[in-house]
Amino acid sequence: MVAGATVQRPEYLSMNLNKCANLGLNAFFQAERGILKMRQLSVMAQNRLSDVVYCLAEPVVAQKCLRAYMSDIKESAEECYITSKEIDDDFTAWLRFAQELNTAWAEQRSTVAEKSVASELKKATEECCLTQTGEAVKVAKKIAEDLGKTLDGATVTYTKASDNFPTGWEIIGQQVVSGLSECLITALNQAIPALVDSLDPITKAKAALGGGQTTQPPAVEARDPAYAQLARDLYLFDALNGILRSPGGVDWKSTEVTKEQPKTVIGFISTMLDDSLTSFYKLASDQAASIQYKQILADAVKIAQEILHESKKASSSLSYQKPGKDDPMAKKWQEVFEALYSDIYALKTKGRQLPGNSANTSPLYPSEADRTAQISAKTQQAQLLVDSATKQLTTASETLKVTTEAYKEASKQLLEQQTVLANIKAELTKLTKENMALEEIKTVLVQCIKLIINLKSQITNLVRFFSAIATTIDVFTVSIAVSSDSVALEKGTVGNYSLLDTERSMIYQGVLAISAYFSLFADVGTMWRDVSPDHIFTGISLVERISSSNDEPGEMKKNFKILDDWSDNAQLRIRESCKAKREEILNGMYERNNDASSTIKQLPTGTVPSQIQSVIEKTAKEFEEATKQQIVTAAQYKPINRPSLISLRTESL
Repeated sequence: MVAGATVQRPEYLSMNLNKCANLGLNAFFQAERGILKMRQLSVMAQNRLSDVVYCLAEPVVAQKCLRAYMSDIKESAEECYITSKEIDDDFTAWLRFAQELNTAWAEQRSTVAEKSVASELKKATEECCLTQTGEAVKVAKKIAEDLGKTLDGATVTYTKASDNFPTGWEIIGQQVVSGLSECLITALNQAIPALVDSLDPITKAKAALGGGQTTQPPAVEARDPAYAQLARDLYLFDALNGILRSPGGVDWKSTEVTKEQPKTVIGFISTMLDDSLTSFYKLASDQAASIQYKQILADAVKIAQEILHESKKASSSLSYQKPGKDDPMAKKWQEVFEALYSDIYALKTKGRQLPGNSANTSPLYPSEADRTAQISAKTQQAQLLVDSATKQLTTASETLKVTTEAYKEASKQLLEQQTVLANIKAELTKLTKENMALEEIKTVLVQCIKLIINLKSQITNLVRFFSAIATTIDVFTVSIAVSSDSVALEKGTVGNYSLLDTERSMIYQGVLAISAYFSLFADVGTMWRDVSPDHIFTGISLVERISSSNDEPGEMKKNFKILDDWSDNAQLRIRESCKAKREEILNGMYERNNDASSTIKQLPTGTVPSQIQSVIEKTAKEFEEATKQQIVTAAQYKPINRPSLISLRTESL
């Protein structure tokens, strides 16, 4: 029970109504102070994140300042969490008091229907106010640990790649570093929505009551480690596809050991895929994506090892003939890998569209290695890079389309919520008498509770959001480092990329991701700042005036008229502001869609195999439909949208 929220004497009508009003006013004043404070903290965090990017240019400075800067950012996130929790506590106190007052009145003298409404409101209130369970804490800890393992494993993978990297394939070094950075950014972006979900008390309560089942779409799949691991390994599958799909069948030249090239491409692919399979067994979940990816890795390792084995046999015996274009063994490799490759891009397309993941690959930290690799690239390597980039761009294009449709569906659900609020307001506008009877006051209280539940749900999301951000930054800060050992930096290279280049790229991408989240809330805070003075607190001042006004004839009715007119105008202005913002976001989405489509049209035809193109489009379409349904289901799951409350609300209007 929240302190100060208990109803002492429900029969003291005037006293309790005044207290309810005061709790509401206090909640809004706390929200005003808190949201503006969080906006300021978010802007400060963004500035500090910019300092991190600048310090990466100087390894010595980064060695000294990086952790200190990240600690500052973590403190901002934690302060935002504490502030949002204070807002949540005040709304909890208001909601509990209003709900308890309504329940107390219902128990004294009410109809069966009114008691039913009171019971449903009590359940909805409990859902909004549930505290975090021990199980939720355990899940959040596991998510943080998995993120830490992924970040720590990136350096180990880099070392393995450096030790086995084939001579003459410098441009592939860019893909190795990009893959490691992409693995980090995927894991980081997955962790935040997963942590938010793990801290959702309503989901946990529903699952417990329903024997582990819940009607809300689970976020478990979105945080499956398969998607981060695939982001890291994708270049290996692309390279293996290039070997298997050369004009003469298998590209045996890339498997030959020579004096100039003691380490072969197929040897590198085989080693890295086998290492990925071993490490993934430690991370894999029991979900479909992990099960599928383990099988993909196992099959790919088998093919790579068989090709390597045939190559070694040919090297040890001049008379041995390697499998040619029409050889059954080569055909079998190609047939198995073709199905495998389609599954890989289906999984990648799906992963790109899950919560938290970005449509495009993120940029590497600017480096001389980029230009050197591009200048010295051989035709075969360059073509491999172009093919890979084109497939990724095609995936990104389809993902952007799905994201746009999902945003439009989410906006539609927002309009549904506005309809709910409009219905509540319609109920209240009927009550404009100077002296209301108890029954009418009870009606006002019921509508008040519904409004608070709606507000409280959003504030609880804010608390969960900043809790997740703080946890993620903490894990990221512990795991990141910039090496200062010059010998280690020079020794361990992948193509033209050093360990320092890799570390900086990984930190750079992580910082960009974290900055995007702070930017998101800074925008929310700015919108609040813009609408609050005229469209929120003017109404609160009117409510204060009404609650303290005398009972002179017509005074109450006059004040109600002023409040009602203000409410209509405020809703109109806020809707216009939100509509303008939605249109701005959608226009940006359409622009990105057009840019991606235009770029794809400029590329050579046939760069993306038709079966891969079909898989990407089919997976994207299926996911689009599933996402729309999840958005609808999630909206229905909100406490304010309990089926019994909706039916009762409809009957009362």
